[in-house]
Amino acid sequence: LTTIDRSIAPIKTANEIAGLRAANQAAASVLAEMTPLIQPGVTLRQLDTAARACIIAHGMRVDRHALHVESDEHYELMDFSDQMALCYGLANLLQLLAILGAAGLGWRSPALFVVIYGLSGLVACVVMQAVAPVHLRFGWPVLTRSRMLEVLRFIRPLLLQSVFFAVWLSSDLILVQHMMNATATGNYGAAKTLSNAVWLAPAAIGTVLVPRVARLPDAELKRYLPRVAALAALVTVPAAVALWVFEQPLTAFTFGTCYPDAAAPLGLLGLGMALHGLYMVPFGLWIGLGRPTIDMVAAAVGMVCTVGAALVLIPSGGLMGAATAFCLGSALRLAVISGFTVWAIYLRPESASRVALSREVALP
Repeated sequence: LTTIDRSIAPIKTANEIAGLRAANQAAASVLAEMTPLIQPGVTLRQLDTAARACIIAHGMRVDRHALHVESDEHYELMDFSDQMALCYGLANLLQLLAILGAAGLGWRSPALFVVIYGLSGLVACVVMQAVAPVHLRFGWPVLTRSRMLEVLRFIRPLLLQSVFFAVWLSSDLILVQHMMNATATGNYGAAKTLSNAVWLAPAAIGTVLVPRVARLPDAELKRYLPRVAALAALVTVPAAVALWVFEQPLTAFTFGTCYPDAAAPLGLLGLGMALHGLYMVPFGLWIGLGRPTIDMVAAAVGMVCTVGAALVLIPSGGLMGAATAFCLGSALRLAVISGFTVWAIYLRPESASRVALSREVALP
């Protein structure tokens, strides 16, 4: 007969088996009572509160150290998505208003605009902290080596995406600078600065999307995404149309007579920025689902398209050629990530599975 090593496979006594049976029966009762509470719109915090009440009602002790959620700070972080989005939108709004105000007063220094850009986020944080203070502490014990390696694997495609995005966003202006004169560069830079206002609102919507999609069940996610996309289009399209229609008055009000040719490419640049704003919705979706690689791929494709198109179109089309190249790259980025989103969420057979949506950190 085979001898059983009790240190490896300990044999339970009759009392231990009876205790395990009672604990499992109590756990099954708690799960049965919790099942009707799991409905769309019920938050994790509400479920946790109800579960604690059920556990205590069955005479069991709640061991906080054994729980994945160790304190209410976890819930506070999850519930602050609205404040995060509001802070981000407030920072961009303050930046826009400050730049427009400075321009209206005749202060049109690029250095001043850079300072406004840098301070807008800080001012927004101060305002938000006064209105809706965030009571969170930084937990040093969570900075373990394994966790930092997981974070590194997650941000690796994000770092590459940041490079591709920076090249895509600025390559048209850089090529104008190298292929045309300084006057053309100034006019194009002024138009592109003004067109940035188009994608501020959808960027805020994308910021809200990131923490929320990670908590949504698959069926709700499929219904939620089109509504968010429609909202982003609703706030983006009118801004792009207004920029196209009022391009002459806007450039005259903002820059006076300093950049008379900035109005010409402004409409196309506004269209490109609008497409970029719509891009922020699927971008926020896949960041929230833990899949940043698709954003890296889309950003790389858009970068190659814009650079290649600008090299061809600027010599013949000037500022309009550069704006067209920027629009083409923006449209291709949106097409790549939107096509992947439709396939993965709605068309792929495995998309009904939470595992297939890959809410994972370890990425190739």
